[in-house]
Amino acid sequence: MTKQRLGNAGLLLPCVLLDGAIGIDFRTDERFHEAVFGPQAASEVLAAFQAHGLDPCLYVDDPLIDVAVSRTPSTCVAHLERLDPLVGTRDLADSVATMGIYAFSVLGLDRRVLAPLAAELEDGCDTTVVLYPEPVYGNWGLVVNPQGVSKWSGIEAYCARHRLATEEVAAVGDGLNDVAMLRQAAVRIGVRGGCDEIVEMADALIDPPEGRGWQAILGLLNS
Repeated sequence: MTKQRLGNAGLLLPCVLLDGAIGIDFRTDERFHEAVFGPQAASEVLAAFQAHGLDPCLYVDDPLIDVAVSRTPSTCVAHLERLDPLVGTRDLADSVATMGIYAFSVLGLDRRVLAPLAAELEDGCDTTVVLYPEPVYGNWGLVVNPQGVSKWSGIEAYCARHRLATEEVAAVGDGLNDVAMLRQAAVRIGVRGGCDEIVEMADALIDPPEGRGWQAILGLLNS
C-alpha cells in the first residue's frame, strides 16, 4: 500500500516502516533493514495482550498478507477498515509460531485499557513499547516492536548501507514514536501541534502538512 501511494504521487523513495521494523527502498525494492521477534518472544507478547483481553494486529512477513488478525480483533473499526486490503484472518498463536512478526498493535482504544498492558510489556518483555494519543482514530494506540527498534534504527541501517554520515541526518516528527529518532538526528524538526516531547526538543518547528509545513523544510536546511 505504501509503495502504491508513493507511486501515485510520483515519489518512490527509501522508507522506514512500522516504526523502524522494516526498511525498503521502493526505487529498487531492496530491503535494507529488518527486525522481527523471535518465536518465543512473539508468543510472550501475544500472551500478554490476550491476558488483558486483547487480540492485537500482527504485522507479519508473509507473501499473501501484511497484517494478521483474529476473528475478534480488538483494534478499532476504522483501523481495520483502513487495513482491509492487507489483512488476513489467522490463528494468532499459530502466526507467532510460524511467521516473522514485525510489530503488534491495537489502535483507537481507551488509555485505561492499554496503559496496564504497556507497563507490563515494558517491565517484563524485551520490547520497544509506544503508548500514544492516536491522531487518526482517536483515543490511544499501542504499538510493540522488538527491543531497540525505532525509526532511528532503520535510518542508521540505510546510512550504513550507503555510507552516509548519521551526523548529517535531519528528521521531522510529531508523535511519541518519533522521539527516539529526533533525539539522535543532527537537525530536529518538530511539527506544531505535536506531542510536548517533540516540541521541547525541536531545533525548529513547522506547520502540519495541511498548513504546507513541508514547504518550510528546504528553507530550514539551506539556512
